[in-house]
Amino acid sequence: MKHKCFAGMLALLMSLSLLSCGAERPPALSVDTESRLKTVAMLPATRIPETGWDEDSIAYTIYINGSQHRFPTTLSQCGSLFTIADDSAFSFSDDGIVTGHLLYEGCMVGSVKLKNCASESAMYDGTIKSLTFTAPNAGDGNIYPSMYPISINHVTIGSTAEEISNLLGFDVPAGGTINVAETIGRYQIILKGNAEKGVTEIILIDQNS
Repeated sequence: MKHKCFAGMLALLMSLSLLSCGAERPPALSVDTESRLKTVAMLPATRIPETGWDEDSIAYTIYINGSQHRFPTTLSQCGSLFTIADDSAFSFSDDGIVTGHLLYEGCMVGSVKLKNCASESAMYDGTIKSLTFTAPNAGDGNIYPSMYPISINHVTIGSTAEEISNLLGFDVPAGGTINVAETIGRYQIILKGNAEKGVTEIILIDQNS
C-alpha cells in the first residue's frame, strides 16, 4: 500500500513538473494595453516640418502609454500603469529627488528621475526630469513588454537608423552605431543602439525642470 501511495505521489510530481516546463511565459502586457499601443502605431506619422522641429511640433509626436504627452509632466499624468520598482535602484532624497527602475504594467522598461517630490508617498506627482526606456538584456530574468509605451513620431525601441532618419530627420552617424542627441526647446532626445538591434535606448530629458 505504501509503495502504491509513493508511486502515485511520484507520478503527480512528475506531471506537475512537465506542466511547468511546458507552460508558456505569461504575456508581458494585457490585451487592452497592447491594443492601445498598437492603435498608436497605426496612426499616420507626422511630416517633418520644413523649418525643422520646434518644441510644439515635436511634443505633438510624443506618445507615452498610448497618449500624447508634453513636458512638464508627472508619472501620475502618464498613467497608473507606470510604477517605480522598490529595489536597490530606488532612491529618495530630502531635496525631493527620486530615481528608480521604471515598470510598465509590472514589466521592466527602464528608469526614471523625478524632482519636486514633496514626500516619498507623493513621488508620482513629482515633475519628471528624465525618462529612460531600455531594450531587454538577454538572460537577465526580467519580464519586458511585448510593446514599449514610448513613441516619438513612430520611433521606438527596435526602430532602425533608417526610420530615425526618415521619421525624425535626425542624422545617424555611419558605422552601424546609433548615437543621436537632439535638443528641441525644453526636450532633449537621446537615441542609442546598433545596426543589429536598432534603437536599444530612448532618453527623454526635460531641460527646464
